[in-house]
Amino acid sequence: MIAQFFIAFRDYLIEVLPFLAIGLLLSGLIHEFVPGGLVERHLGGRGIKPLL
Repeated sequence: MIAQFFIAFRDYLIEVLPFLAIGLLLSGLIHEFVPGGLVERHLGGRGIKPLL
């Protein structure tokens, strides 16, 4: 039963890993090249608008 869990976990990890790597790469590029003030201006504030 535990072996089946680890086999399923490994298979799931293999499926998810490329998307996780792409997401980390994109977030790193955004962090490096997009100014913090721009992000704060569009995502900062109150209400529902920054969430959307």
